Amino acid sequence: MLENMLKGYIPTWKKGKLPTEEVKGRKEFYSLDAVKQLDSYGGVLEDDVIMIDVDDMEESNLLHSMIDEMGISCNIIKTTRGKHFYFRNVEITKECTNKTSCVGISHMDIKLGINNRITPLKIDGEYREVLREVEELDFVPRWLKPVRANVDFKMLDEGSGRNQALFNYILTLQQTGMSKDEVKETITLINKYILKDPIGEKELDTILRDDAFMKQSFYDERGKLQFQSLANYLKHEYNIIKIDSQLHIYHKGVYVRDTDEIERLLIKYITNSTKSARAEMLRWLELVCEEYKPASERYILFKNGIYDIYEDTLLAHDPSMIFQNMIPWNYNPNAESKSVDKLLNKVSCNDENIRALIEEMFGFCLYRRSEIGKFFILTGEGSNGKSTTLEMLIAMLGEDNISSISMKNLTKRFNAFHLHGKLANVGDDISGAFIEESEDLKKMTIGERMTVEEKGKNPYIIKPYAKLIFSANDIPKVKDSSFGFKRRMMIIPFNAKIRHTDSDFDPRIKDKVLTTESMEYVILLALEGLKRVTLTNTFTQSAKVVKELEEYHRTNNPILDFVEEKEGSIENNTTKYVYRMYTQWCYDNGYNPLTSRRFTLQLKTLCSYATKQTRMNGERVQIYVSI
Repeated sequence: MLENMLKGYIPTWKKGKLPTEEVKGRKEFYSLDAVKQLDSYGGVLEDDVIMIDVDDMEESNLLHSMIDEMGISCNIIKTTRGKHFYFRNVEITKECTNKTSCVGISHMDIKLGINNRITPLKIDGEYREVLREVEELDFVPRWLKPVRANVDFKMLDEGSGRNQALFNYILTLQQTGMSKDEVKETITLINKYILKDPIGEKELDTILRDDAFMKQSFYDERGKLQFQSLANYLKHEYNIIKIDSQLHIYHKGVYVRDTDEIERLLIKYITNSTKSARAEMLRWLELVCEEYKPASERYILFKNGIYDIYEDTLLAHDPSMIFQNMIPWNYNPNAESKSVDKLLNKVSCNDENIRALIEEMFGFCLYRRSEIGKFFILTGEGSNGKSTTLEMLIAMLGEDNISSISMKNLTKRFNAFHLHGKLANVGDDISGAFIEESEDLKKMTIGERMTVEEKGKNPYIIKPYAKLIFSANDIPKVKDSSFGFKRRMMIIPFNAKIRHTDSDFDPRIKDKVLTTESMEYVILLALEGLKRVTLTNTFTQSAKVVKELEEYHRTNNPILDFVEEKEGSIENNTTKYVYRMYTQWCYDNGYNPLTSRRFTLQLKTLCSYATKQTRMNGERVQIYVSI
């Protein structure tokens, strides 16, 4: 029970609160099976869990009803005198007893999991009643933080100074580090749940007008900047968090990694701002801002809601769900576009499997995981719709969600960080390039953690999910003799020939496939493609793609280059001599040589050479001969 908030279990004395063993500094505890037969035991709270103990039944019932109505996710256990409420916590660092919260809930004790605090679960043979158990705990609301205040809102009604008390309380809440929105929320909750006689909506709006809030100063009486106070204020006022240990700020519905934007904010609050002061402030923000995990990859953020690909439903926007990417279009299950169908049929040469593969590539870009481990090369010469297809992809994803680094530059020292938080990297034409296998390129393709670096900043670790997409008239050769890298390559041939003289030629097709109507339809096709990929963990197979891959693997084999370069030096020479020549050639050109046995087999299979036994200088040797 309640495993999401416990690091283990511990035997307790009969009253239930005190453990029979030392817990301070302890890391390992008992399993439930080891203690469940005991008369008394408790659970040891996880480090990031906070217990709010409201030691009064009336107060605890009030908080319980607030939590229910607001849809806050927490565990609740009934006690003899009240209730225990359990949340995730990163901000409250001190325990306290018999305090009042910002929202006016009193008789409140706070216990922290970081101190190995115990919550009684079974006392003298009786289990405590679990009133609510959830899968995932929400963070403790800021209005539950303890506050020093001498006002009892439960006793205030009309004529008792109620309005003035609420007005004065604004400053009290601001001094706790609450943002303006958090102050407004807290006082609105006090009015709704705590006041003996609530005031009307218009009166409340008057109390909470903007000029009621003091412009906060973060300098002490000596004129010294209070970095910690300002950092806490900015964190809450501007929704600054950390993702992958990097500062992100909330902007237009998503969290973006933009320290320049944060520095521009600092100029508003730091008098005669200097670079060193801003740098110090950024360090403080890194200390006080919490690390958050983005929402599950099953959820995709659109302008009009959050789409769940597993349940095929559109959910309402939820501020508690952390996203780094918003698709700049609405999800419309009824969208249609003849222009999009026409283009996709044309560029795929009416091959259903090729079209399905293109749709799956689009959908794969919406998915913030990459374990399938494929990157895409769109091939074909001339006017074949390749560029228009890529423009359609970029438009669907949105410019903010892509990077455009060439394959050659991706693995250079200061470039990989551009992939952080992007859905796709749509690179330049790589025709004529020579691809070198690299560990970083592999990590980018399969979404493994990798260290990246920006100029002038410390390296940090990311787990990229951007899909790598390139175009090429001719597929470049890979400087690697294994098929591992080539296996991660997904070739999509664009063999169409789009001519002005075609009867179905449409000079405005590019404009038509980039309209809102078309984008909403492209999204539907992409989502269906993504569902196929996630269901089978693979992409649609096409005979044309398989043929091109096989031909590519054959022509890309370094042995063919070796034979072409050394053609006159192979026939009638000994196998040992030719193999030594081959290994030296591999070292000179950066390849890993095959074993002697595999080398001979490749010469026979690809180059029509056979081995023959003969005598040279009185010795029996093997030589290569043409067949």
